[in-house]
Parts: sequence; structure tokens; C-alpha cells
Amino acid sequence: RASMPKPGGDGSTFAPIGFRPGDVIVAVNGTRIASESDLAQLQQSLAPGASFALTVDRSGQQIPITLNLAGSR
Repeated sequence: RASMPKPGGDGSTFAPIGFRPGDVIVAVNGTRIASESDLAQLQQSLAPGASFALTVDRSGQQIPITLNLAGSR
């Protein structure tokens, strides 16, 4: 399980894309994340402009969040 990046300030940077303070990333594109190194490996494989699905644990509930990476393929 990997905690979402911790923004400075009030967390407003990540709120528009669906994150809330305390969210924990548990899967990316359906692949379970067991450690921060798993997340780092997946981050390296994502191409600019790609769309991907995260699953976050929010107070015991599994919440889907879809993100689009900036840039072009």
C-alpha cells in the first residue's frame, strides 16, 4: 500500500483529481500495489498522455479515480 503524495498546504492540489487527505493507493490499472517500490515501477511504465485507473482506500472503502497524464504520446 502506498500513500498518495502529500501536498504542502491544505491538499487543494490533489482535490480536483479526486484525492482526499488520507487516501492510500492500493491498485493501478487493476494491479494491486503492495509497496512503494511497486508504485514506482508502475509509474515508470506509464507514458505521457496515458489514462489510467487508480483504486484508493478511503477509510476502508475502495474508491476508483481515473487520471490522465499530461503530455503527448
